[in-house]
Amino acid sequence: MGFYAGNLETVWFLVVFIDWIAECITSAHFSVCLNGDIYGYFAGARVLRQGEPMSPYLFVLVMEVLQMIIQQFIDQDEGFTYHWKCGNMGLFHLCFADDLLLLCHADVSLVNVFRHGLEMFATLSGLTANPQKSHLIISKVAQANREALFRALDFEEGHLPLRYLGLPLIAPRLTISDCKPLLLKIDSRIQGWDGIRLSFVGRLQLIKSVLLAFIFPKGIIKEVEKRLRSFLWKGTSNRGYPKDSVWVDWIVHNRLRDQTIWTASEKTGSWSWRKLLKLRIVLLPHIQYRIGDGVNFSLWKDPWHSLGPLIDRFPVARTSPAPVSMIL
Repeated sequence: MGFYAGNLETVWFLVVFIDWIAECITSAHFSVCLNGDIYGYFAGARVLRQGEPMSPYLFVLVMEVLQMIIQQFIDQDEGFTYHWKCGNMGLFHLCFADDLLLLCHADVSLVNVFRHGLEMFATLSGLTANPQKSHLIISKVAQANREALFRALDFEEGHLPLRYLGLPLIAPRLTISDCKPLLLKIDSRIQGWDGIRLSFVGRLQLIKSVLLAFIFPKGIIKEVEKRLRSFLWKGTSNRGYPKDSVWVDWIVHNRLRDQTIWTASEKTGSWSWRKLLKLRIVLLPHIQYRIGDGVNFSLWKDPWHSLGPLIDRFPVARTSPAPVSMIL
């Protein structure tokens, strides 16, 4: 905690506030639930823990220290050459979440500047780069220095396009196929959230924390919004109840009977059911149907026509179960 406290003092945090933070991140204890019984408590092994509300702020502060350390080594090296697209800005690093990109010209002496900075940072903070999760990416024009560069950093070799946060690091625009793995990850993450009892506000905050990290193609934006909208309003990753669920079966047999949601009478059912039916006139102008082969659409009872459900115009057809496919 001494490293973090020192950084907070440097940026003029009050001592009492630093003590509060220290108490929060050093006194955390955990318990384990086995077969319905809680066992523990045991102390956390690490100071900063992923998912803790204060962790992102403290991490940013720590990364500022790393940036200043490396900047100091760069200033001392008169021959330091920036990456050819970063020189005008003096940019040598990019940081997002707990990932760090270091950029420079492919030269052993320049890579050693980064290595010295990382070593000093590790000495001060105890935080080190994981060699198994760190990659050195060398451009095709710098292959002559390849072996020396790898000896300098002892990182694994990386090749573009690397996958970063589930997406490929590539120069062209992302395509829908590039983003398919991201959609699978979002589905998996939402399924994990299903078991968490969150309020509407809690789900909204959770969605804000994972969305809009990239500029996506429009098609992917729509798919992500569908998934997160379902989670926000229903607290589940399911877009709708399955047709064979008990709830759907009950609605069909006890509320709709031989009608559809568009033709059911507003005179029967509970107060809330009647209120829902009254909203149909508001909802209908915002719905578009893709009829396809028409097998699953009722010719008379579904609002596939611009006139709305035809049964309202031609009540003589009330007993006909004909699908739209009969007239296509």
